[in-house]
Amino acid sequence: MRKGICFFLFIFLLCSATFAQETQDYLVDDFNLDPDNSAYYPMHSWRGYTAFGKGCDFRLSLEPEGSEFARSLAFQAKKLSAQNNWAYFGTKVDSDLWRDATALRFRVKGAGEVIICLRYDSALYANNDTSWYYTISLTSQWREYTIPFADFAKKYSGQRGPDMSAVKVLLFVLEDNGAKNYLDDLKLVMPTAAFYKHQVKRYEETLELFKRDLDYLAGRRFNAQGFEKSLEKLKQSIDQLYVAPGSEKQKQIDEVMAGLQREINIARRAIVLQTRASFITERIAFIEAAKAGS
Repeated sequence: MRKGICFFLFIFLLCSATFAQETQDYLVDDFNLDPDNSAYYPMHSWRGYTAFGKGCDFRLSLEPEGSEFARSLAFQAKKLSAQNNWAYFGTKVDSDLWRDATALRFRVKGAGEVIICLRYDSALYANNDTSWYYTISLTSQWREYTIPFADFAKKYSGQRGPDMSAVKVLLFVLEDNGAKNYLDDLKLVMPTAAFYKHQVKRYEETLELFKRDLDYLAGRRFNAQGFEKSLEKLKQSIDQLYVAPGSEKQKQIDEVMAGLQREINIARRAIVLQTRASFITERIAFIEAAKAGS
């Protein structure tokens, strides 16, 4: 009997430990275009922290990667003089999100070395006291890296493990070897519970954008009643995801949100076309009245 109880406790503790170690990948940026939103452009957030030396030509662009709207981020630094030079690009970090993560995961290919830098301050140029580094060597084929934040170290002291709640900027520092490199599918690895917490927050922010769009449609005398019902159902699903997380529920929410976004975009375009048609009709009437008067 005692052996049976001990065995049961062992299995229970083993399962508990396994569950506690479960992680999910939170997508930061896949660099893809949005077929339902022509105003969305992934490059906007990556141009704010871009710099390069005087004798260097640096280029950052989106290039096709697979399907019609799929893109990867291409980056290249060319030497224009004999002196050694540098270039980097990066983006602002949401500390509330990143402090819950344990590692950075991404796909990359190219040539030479790239230094990934986490920085406490948002200044454009390096401050080694507030910067943490990790170096990788690129290959000609796509390779996925998973880098624990605990492995990032200061340049001179070698101290490891930045305080992720203090990180403000992520940078990629590259050699000026002229090689064209590619970055894709940037993700944060985090415990499952933290993943769903932030996923729900992302959905709630999207809901607010939907509400804004519905206000726009209603203000243009568009019947938005059907949209409002869909929005309410969506909110209920998101509330359920918060209480009982699950990949299937998340997948359903993603599909409903994508469908609602398409419908809202179609309605917006219909209003624009209606407005243009009214304007053209008025102009025709004005011209005909002017002709009749002459």
